[in-house]
Amino acid sequence: MDFQKTVFAMTPEQALEAERARLRAPSRADGAGTTATAPVVDPTSAMADAVQARDLPTIGHIGRYALKYRLGEGGLGTVYAAQDPLLSRLVAIKTVSLDLSPEARERFTAMFLNEARAAAGLNHPHIVTVFDAGTSPQGAYIAMELLKGKDLRQLLKEGWRPSPVEAALLVRRVADALAYAHAKGVVHRDIKPANIFMVGRTQPKVLDFGIARVASQQDDADDFAAGSPYYMAPEQVKQTQPVDRRCDVFSLGVVLYELLTGTRPFTGATLTEIATAVVSHTPPPAHEVNPAVPVALSLIAARAMEKDPDQRYRSARLLSRELRHWLDEQAEAAQQEEAEAEAGDAVGRQAGKGNTVEADLARPGLQQAHHRAHRRRLAHAVAAEEGHHLAGGDVERDVEQDLALPVAGGEALDAQHHASSSPR
Repeated sequence: MDFQKTVFAMTPEQALEAERARLRAPSRADGAGTTATAPVVDPTSAMADAVQARDLPTIGHIGRYALKYRLGEGGLGTVYAAQDPLLSRLVAIKTVSLDLSPEARERFTAMFLNEARAAAGLNHPHIVTVFDAGTSPQGAYIAMELLKGKDLRQLLKEGWRPSPVEAALLVRRVADALAYAHAKGVVHRDIKPANIFMVGRTQPKVLDFGIARVASQQDDADDFAAGSPYYMAPEQVKQTQPVDRRCDVFSLGVVLYELLTGTRPFTGATLTEIATAVVSHTPPPAHEVNPAVPVALSLIAARAMEKDPDQRYRSARLLSRELRHWLDEQAEAAQQEEAEAEAGDAVGRQAGKGNTVEADLARPGLQQAHHRAHRRRLAHAVAAEEGHHLAGGDVERDVEQDLALPVAGGEALDAQHHASSSPR
């Protein structure tokens, strides 16, 4: 029972193929009933390659934007891929439509545009870029960068299960994005997997800043319009105290718990049952649900999900710092494992020279050392991504080949954040 579900109607590739099929199909020409055949387009030919997304048929307009195909649909509106004729680029258009009276719609539009301006002022590698906002007969809309990938909700539904290190890295980057937004005075209020878009497996982009706040302040809004009930903080559910940045910390803690365990910490058959669980149920620690989860990381998730806001991390920056510290510890352990493996190699070579019984005894230890090092290589890759200076860059390339994980670019800001948050 997700508050917002994304239903993908047609991918860009499917839309292109549909257009190619239209070009290949025979068409009626004149009133005499004669037929003219459209040029046959071979999908593998250069002519077919020239059919770009911008050449797709337009299915409608919102503002100056020509809508090309539908990307998804949620509780508050629809998302389209659209062509911006002014700047000649594809963008994502999200419409936001609520059933409101004319007076309420006027207030909603003013608030929406104000929130859109605040979101457009956020410039961070892990926040989707907002280009434009406005109103149209279809309702208010936001134009933002068109991303390639899937949201975290989809990935989890498809069975993707990150390792503890991958989960910590992903959540740490989202926490960095939230900390940046909070410093600008913007609280998200609806952090959930559907609002974390994944470009690859380690590069999150946070979506929909400000939309939940606007929806929640409408007079006839549903009690859960301010967020998904599975991820809402207790103070959001009870509505008995002002909501601040710590509600985002709670929601992100819930996301971390789900990534680590594969289950949501708060469940129920109805909205009321889910809300009751959020307010009163204490979920079992993540390491008890999944023994593969390190206890230290489990405790970080538990503290982020404290019912009392005063007992949580008081900011996303502190949550990010805790996760960064844990990741650094994993990287140090990986380096130690590598050193042990190298030492084991040396012992094996030395023992092999004499072809003695000691050589046979050394080999199992050598294999164990290699096994431990392999288990830690992902953490070592994280260390490389986070800006640790490793000799010659060879370690990064080796880990990338072993684990098939791309070492993402654009981490200068992450390294800068690391330097600024390190204790003096």
